[in-house]
Amino acid sequence: MVGINTVNLPNLNFLFIKVERMIGFHRPPIIFNVCVTIFGAGPGISQSVAKTFGKQEFSVALVSRNSNRLQNFVDELTKESIVAKSFSGDVANAESLKNTISTIKENFESIDVVHYNAAAVKMLNVLNETADSLTEDFNVNVVGLHTVVLQTMNELETSKGAILVAGGGLATNPYSEMASLFIGKAGVKNLAGSISQALSSKDIFVGMVTVNGMVSTESEVYSPDNIANQFWKLYSNRNEFEIQL
Repeated sequence: MVGINTVNLPNLNFLFIKVERMIGFHRPPIIFNVCVTIFGAGPGISQSVAKTFGKQEFSVALVSRNSNRLQNFVDELTKESIVAKSFSGDVANAESLKNTISTIKENFESIDVVHYNAAAVKMLNVLNETADSLTEDFNVNVVGLHTVVLQTMNELETSKGAILVAGGGLATNPYSEMASLFIGKAGVKNLAGSISQALSSKDIFVGMVTVNGMVSTESEVYSPDNIANQFWKLYSNRNEFEIQL
């Protein structure tokens, strides 16, 4: 008997779905329970990423410091026959993340895609920042990604998974009134590039969509849905590190 190689289950899942739809067969959303885990979940980009991957038969784990505010989002995904659950977790706290990821593993069979969209956003002139405030924001904007990668790396290696990072043109365009966020975007881009190099031998894909404009549902290019489609393109093709919008 020929065994199934589990690292190919996501692609096998999509093949089964296509065949089922061709013959008119319908089933509950998940066969092998591939899962996208979204850190920094909320309205906008991460919401569209959840829907985009969910419609491709991924279940969705939503992580935020306050998971209660995600319930409406979970309900919305559920109405679209997408399996989704919310979890409390602080990306700036390694112990909190460890507990969160452990809980996610108890609810889903695997972690196949990590989407990192966490950011500390505030208006504050750079001269009014302190060492503590910059460090606190940097832990969310940058260090959290590193922590997430270390704690999901084994699962991602097993699933031949992916890490998808939300980037911004802020990385190369300083602005004194939002300096902390801009520093963070520069840092997370460099970190994601370094992680991509480090994980290439493990067949874990790392990609980034860099948004060089204001995210808006009114924009054809910068709409959350289009940005989410670019993340899906990165994941599906796995042949480039960054898409610039």
